[in-house]
Amino acid sequence: MPRGSALGGMMGIVSVLIHAVALVNATPANYPGDWVTSLDYPTDDKRPQGEGTTFFALLIAPNGQAIRCDITQSSGSTALDRKTCALILARAKFTHATDETGSAIHSQWHSRVRWWRSNGQGKAGSERSAAPPVDLGLQVSNLPDGARETTASIVVKVDTSGNVSHCQGVKPDEAKLADVACTQASALTLEAGKDNEGQAIPFVRAMLVGFRVSPQ
Repeated sequence: MPRGSALGGMMGIVSVLIHAVALVNATPANYPGDWVTSLDYPTDDKRPQGEGTTFFALLIAPNGQAIRCDITQSSGSTALDRKTCALILARAKFTHATDETGSAIHSQWHSRVRWWRSNGQGKAGSERSAAPPVDLGLQVSNLPDGARETTASIVVKVDTSGNVSHCQGVKPDEAKLADVACTQASALTLEAGKDNEGQAIPFVRAMLVGFRVSPQ
């Protein structure tokens, strides 16, 4: 093979590898439905202590370990909130996130656990079937296929000052919406991340952006 052809082929491979590097949020390495179950419902004299939904944010270290759990919206019961974080920190396992260079990085992972009563018994479980809350809402003049509202998933990297420094879409079929979402997300200032020693850290997180057609 001529030298020029070989070099061209190598450059093509390098180009593909460069474009393949992407922001990737941490993803569960074991089944989230097993993190909290009805067997975990805390009781007092065999009576349920309450019910509600605990919203939480995990800080995932670059090695994939969940190292902190923060309650972002309480269930209304301190006992249930504490139980949620204790169980998830003990049981959740993750594949680490990567930044725009492909390097491992801290990340945030947001979810919720519902606690409720049924026939006098305490129940618990991840709300996998419930629609996830929108992190950013946008109004637009029109949407594809005449839709009135839709969502797009993006992943952002937040620097130590809380600014969004990188952003990209997650699903190829949402590319155009993701571009708009990233433009808006890049103007945001989010809460800066801190490790367990209180040091500012960059991190990656997923965001769900909602689009709604503006009223005429």
